[in-house]
Amino acid sequence: MRFVNGLKIAIVLMMVIVATWSYKCDKKSRQFNKCLMNGYTPTRFEGCKIAETSMTDKKDLKKCARYERKLSKRCKSFECEPNWMPLDADRFGDVEVASPNFPEFVAKLTQAKVLDRWVSVVVEVTLFDSDDKLISFTDFTVSPSPGLDGTFTASGYKQLVIFKEVGFEKCSSEKLTLDYIYDTNVELKTDVEDIGRMFQLTTSDGEVHTESMSWCSGEVLTLWQETLEKAVSAKFKRKTPNANLLEEYITTEYKIVES
Repeated sequence: MRFVNGLKIAIVLMMVIVATWSYKCDKKSRQFNKCLMNGYTPTRFEGCKIAETSMTDKKDLKKCARYERKLSKRCKSFECEPNWMPLDADRFGDVEVASPNFPEFVAKLTQAKVLDRWVSVVVEVTLFDSDDKLISFTDFTVSPSPGLDGTFTASGYKQLVIFKEVGFEKCSSEKLTLDYIYDTNVELKTDVEDIGRMFQLTTSDGEVHTESMSWCSGEVLTLWQETLEKAVSAKFKRKTPNANLLEEYITTEYKIVES
């Protein structure tokens, strides 16, 4: 009985130690992420830099270096989470790719102002070969607009375009009624490898809606697969026919998630 009680106490103590250690790692992660947002350039987690400006204050640099050192030594499970970056006419995601491990390209649309007119956002992934030649692209268009009776509506389009030696092949949808979108807070994920789930839209209530490209012709899908095998780099960008209006009503950000 004494042994059993001692064992129970030891287990409880271990659980307390693990919980305490987990709390300390969470705290260190939050401290380190704050440093990153303030412009700290990491030396041990080089892929974690997220701010465009660089931290210059010596006291802050020393403090953040200490956080990073402790995090790398004591919290081995720590990994950088992909961070949202601005996506506009002058900024885009540029990444090396290789079949069959393409990353997922995620765009986030966020309402900046109550919508009182039509706007349109095109999110596009373009693929390039080893000669930096454009070989194909896919895009999804979201066009929200206010209704006459105060309601909100959204429409869209989706397409694949593959360039050949002469001309191109194209698979474009008719106008889509996106009746599951009821505000301008939407995440749009593009998975260039998954024809059946190429576009996934997550609405503000957390619901995920899939837009497939599997209805395209067999020839187009075969050509698309061939371009995936040739692609060595990709660009993720945003286009719009009304840039000034868009930035007034909707902010756009992106992240690239490795598969």
